[in-house]
Amino acid sequence: TYANFDDIPDSGLINDGKSISLWFNPQSAISNGILIGATTTDSNIYITNSTTISMEERDASNDTTVSWTVPTIAINKWYHLVIVFNDGTYTLYLNGALISTQSEAAFDGIIIDRIGGSSYGGDVHFDGIIDEISYWTKELTLADVQQKSHDYYLLNLSIYHLYEDCYFSNS
Repeated sequence: TYANFDDIPDSGLINDGKSISLWFNPQSAISNGILIGATTTDSNIYITNSTTISMEERDASNDTTVSWTVPTIAINKWYHLVIVFNDGTYTLYLNGALISTQSEAAFDGIIIDRIGGSSYGGDVHFDGIIDEISYWTKELTLADVQQKSHDYYLLNLSIYHLYEDCYFSNS
């Protein structure tokens, strides 16, 4: 199952000068588990496998994927994920550490309105817990990410959702 996340301005578009942050805890082996996705387009941020996190945008004119190699993601462990969007570059942080910055000029951004899955192109869901999704109207810095990884702060925070005991499953 998945939950709606329709509070993001501009029809859910996350692009240049913005950031998204969330906590996740996988409950089973990971295979294309969508953390956040969309209803009407194939825009997703997902865990491809235990060492890859990807972001994709697919529509009639564009099929673009940006992927990051990450340290092995274990089952039943919490992770803090941040992606920063900056003019064709996309920086991924995991647990307060910079993983890498990828460039992809063809990537326009992603449209997000689902948590834990996507209904576009079939039902693919994340089997685990997702919490504290934050949408930022600024590019978070390493210092911002490290602060967020350790405690809460509300500098330029546009939307904050706290999901208590919200469990997503692909069964």
